[in-house]
Amino acid sequence: MKLQKLRLTAFRNISEAEIEFHSDLNFIVGFNGQGKTSILEGIKFLSSLESFRTTQSKDLIQYGKVNSNIEGDLTHSEGSTLWSETLRATIGTTPSGRSTIGVSINGKSAKSKIQYLKELSSPSRLGFYAISFNPADHEIIEGDPKIRRTYLNHAIAAENLEYWVLLKNFTSLVDQRNKLLKQQDQYQSIDEDLLNSFTAPLLRLSAEITGYRVHWLNRMIPVLNRKLGEISGNKQLPVFIEMTLGGIDHEKLALYGTPVSWNNADYQNRLNAVLIKKRSAELRICSTLVGAHRDQWNFRTDFAALKGRASQGEVRSVLLSLKLAEIENYQITTRIKPVLLLDDFSSELDLERRQFLLSYLQSLRLQAFVTTTENLTGVRSGFKVREGKIQPEDLGIF
Repeated sequence: MKLQKLRLTAFRNISEAEIEFHSDLNFIVGFNGQGKTSILEGIKFLSSLESFRTTQSKDLIQYGKVNSNIEGDLTHSEGSTLWSETLRATIGTTPSGRSTIGVSINGKSAKSKIQYLKELSSPSRLGFYAISFNPADHEIIEGDPKIRRTYLNHAIAAENLEYWVLLKNFTSLVDQRNKLLKQQDQYQSIDEDLLNSFTAPLLRLSAEITGYRVHWLNRMIPVLNRKLGEISGNKQLPVFIEMTLGGIDHEKLALYGTPVSWNNADYQNRLNAVLIKKRSAELRICSTLVGAHRDQWNFRTDFAALKGRASQGEVRSVLLSLKLAEIENYQITTRIKPVLLLDDFSSELDLERRQFLLSYLQSLRLQAFVTTTENLTGVRSGFKVREGKIQPEDLGIF
């Protein structure tokens, strides 16, 4: 499926807009703060019900408005047959200030987020998903472990919604366990039997979630290194993933793309041994110290971690390679061609990387949405944005 039209109402700084897109490359040009990124954010939200700029959906509502609407028309052709689908998301708030999201497909409301995403992720139904690359993605390499876990969670859930359900159940379980641990801090006697009742599901869910993560990263790394070689002309050292699993601080797992043996039962036993050792520490700080929420991973070369050591150019090459690997593996796994959202193209990539990426996207025949502050050589048409107003224009650059 490709996005033919996008309609935004009271979304960020865009009061009202309707944009009809090209089926391949769409360049969106304008100064900073005019609304370019908001267009990409609207597309991303329609495809995943999440923003790449905020965790609070209510932040997307234009100041002074009650709610915000995002609507998109998807089209697909097969032979001489052409059909279309309409997606709609409405963002609002409750009286207490919590975000609300209502979604529909062809005017029929979805009962839940998971139902909506299942329809979108089905290649026989809609097959629509957006992968984004934006300046904040530098934090995948340079930021803290939580940022890398969040990226990984989104990437895996996009391919397999069962992972999203596991993660939701795990998060709820850890929240409940931490609440129980806090009783100790409030001078209440802790219910040891109740605390122990959390152990089996904590270990089981952690093993399943971490197993998904290990296999996704191990499948991704050889594709990333292939793309990295193409981008750098094989001048940049290949990378691998180093993982510390579940709070087992003395264990590290290196992922190079070669087969990895993973046994859930064995991993649960190792986690349980560490959980027993850390019980007194958990009671002291009132927090669960063992489980999938403690997984950490980093990019490394044979000489050093990339974080804090790699140049900005090396970081950008690895990030671009990561996104291209994500696109390729997503296509293989789901049989769906995602759309690419590339924010701040001019500042994020130098001329050589820009040319590589544009040529690559054209070869894949992907639909892509690219924002930039400057006109690009070789780009004939696109959209100009000024103060939340969007107009198709001949950019006049040849």
